Parts: sequence; structure tokens; C-alpha cells
Amino acid sequence: MEFRLTDRGGEPHPVLDDCFESLELAQSAALTWLVHQGLIDPAIPSELQDQLITQFIGLERRTPSGDWRTLR
Repeated sequence: MEFRLTDRGGEPHPVLDDCFESLELAQSAALTWLVHQGLIDPAIPSELQDQLITQFIGLERRTPSGDWRTLR
């Protein structure tokens, strides 16, 4: 199963546009980028980090037919 990150408009993310083999890898890439941008404090609890990620970055999953479906 492949995942990709999107911008808030649902388009492929301009920096993080890549295919990720797992949800965890996609979320890790998003978190790393957001921390480097100064948008998320790495010291906050992971549950709060996950909530904040969804405010900045969307997530899609590739279907068996090759289309992308929005997860969040």
C-alpha cells in the first residue's frame, strides 16, 4: 500500500511529494518537515503532534486501480 502527502488544498505536497510504503513513514516525513519549518515543537506529546500534522498536511492512499483516495 502506498501513501502520499498533500497540501491543505488536496494537491500533492510541493516539498513532500513522494510515495511512502507505510502510513508511519509518511507521518514521520511530515513531522520532520514541520519541525524543521518551526511549525511543530518536537517536545510536545506525540498525540498532539499527530493532531497538528493534520492541520498542515493531508494524506492520500493509492487504490488497487492506481487512483489516489483522500484519507485526511
